[in-house]
Formats: sequence, structure tokens, C-alpha cells
Amino acid sequence: MVKSLKINLLLFFLLMSFVGAGQEITVFYKEKRKSDYQKLRHSQYRIKAIGGEELSTLMQEKAKEHEKEFSLFKYISVLRIKGQKSIHYPQKKIWDDTINSSIAYGEKGKTVISREVAQRDHTITFMDLDAKLKVSTEHAYGKDFLVEEKLVSQKWIFKNEKKTIGRYSCKKAVLENPNEVPEYITSRDTELYQKLIEVWYTEDIPIKSGPIGFWGLPGLILEIKNGSTHILLDKVVFDLDGFIVKPPSVGEKVTRDHIDDLPMLQFMEN
Repeated sequence: MVKSLKINLLLFFLLMSFVGAGQEITVFYKEKRKSDYQKLRHSQYRIKAIGGEELSTLMQEKAKEHEKEFSLFKYISVLRIKGQKSIHYPQKKIWDDTINSSIAYGEKGKTVISREVAQRDHTITFMDLDAKLKVSTEHAYGKDFLVEEKLVSQKWIFKNEKKTIGRYSCKKAVLENPNEVPEYITSRDTELYQKLIEVWYTEDIPIKSGPIGFWGLPGLILEIKNGSTHILLDKVVFDLDGFIVKPPSVGEKVTRDHIDDLPMLQFMEN
């Protein structure tokens, strides 16, 4: 037991020395997300003008049939940390799901091709805690957008709950979802805006940076539950393997307000 205690103490002091010297850490996460039904779009933009209410209804029914197939997608994401800078991104490129359907309508059996798209939204997020800077490439509605903004403090609520993830002892914290419910969101989708964001972090690795823009806790975030999104630790490697932590540069440069208005802009376009 004494030998085990000495080993644990040695590992602790090595970790603290490592962190103090400007840590280099790579964290892998398993992510599970949902493709929202409202993000299934048809290639026929003026459906009612083409085939009336009947065609519109048939297209909606066909989309619902495919909703389960599109509903969930899983992938591995990576968090790279160098000192006070970090970047979180999908390990492999994520593609939207598409499916073409042939729909017959009307007395003469006219046919139209419906192309449904399940948008697999994802984000590359860079943070510089010293400069209070956040730069992100956000994939939404089939396009990449680049957003540079000030890093905003997050008001965590600490809970008296503990559990173990892998070999790490974790504590629970929650964050009130800062997003207001937009007018165009239906009642069944408001859960994404009303629930608390739940995270589990470990003080065994005293890092304030975390995945998808979360930060400010006294330890590395190992698990996140936010509506239908679930992020869970896969493994931690104390090395960057030559990776350079820098902001992303891909995407059309826009403001945060533009990103927030995208659902309404898409609704008006279609």
C-alpha cells in the first residue's frame, strides 16, 4: 500500500510539473449527435406550385420514413491543448446524409424526385484563454462558416455528485443553456434550449479548456450531455505528436448573429 501511495504521489507531482511547464495534451472523445428533422430539406423549393398540397404531403411523409435512418450519427472528435490554447475538431471529415426518392402523385401518376438532406452539423473550435478569443468553423445547412468572437465567461453550477470515467475521478457541473427559444422553433424542439447542459470533469488533469467551446472548470471535461448530444472520453495522450494548435481558417467569415439567424433564413428561402 505504501509503495502504491508513493507511485500515485510521484505521478501527481509529475503531472503538476508537466501542467505548469505548458501542457501538451491530446484528448479523444466519442460523440453522438442527432440530425434534426427540421434540417431535412427537399430539392424542390416550390413544392405546392409544382404539385399542390398532395405532392407537399407525400414529400413530408417520405421524409418522415427516412427520419429514423438519418436520426443519429457518431464520430470521434479530438481536443488538442498547448498551454492556454486549444482546438477541438472531428477526427475525420463529416458528410451530410442524402437520399433520393421517386414520388408519384396525381391522377396521371406524375413523378418527381425528392432529394432529402440530413444536415450533420459539427464545429471546429479554437480557444485562447489568455487572449479571451474564440474562433470556430461551423458547418450548418451544407456550408462552412468562420466566426471570430470574444470568449465569454461561463457560469458553472457545481453539484455534489461524483463518478469515475475511465481511471479518472470526476465531479459534476451544470450550465444553464444561454440560448433563448427562437420564435420559429416548434414546441417539440424547445427541449434543446431549456435543459441544463451537464458535464463531468476531472481535477486529476487541471486543464480549463474543453470540447465544443466549454471552458473555465478546474479540470478537464470528460463527458457532456446537452439534449440529444452526448460526448464521452475515449482516451487521453500527453503529447501533441507535432500538431500545431492554431485557429481554423476555413469557411465564409460571418458574425455570430448571422449563424443564429440561419434557421430562419433557410425557412424563408425554402
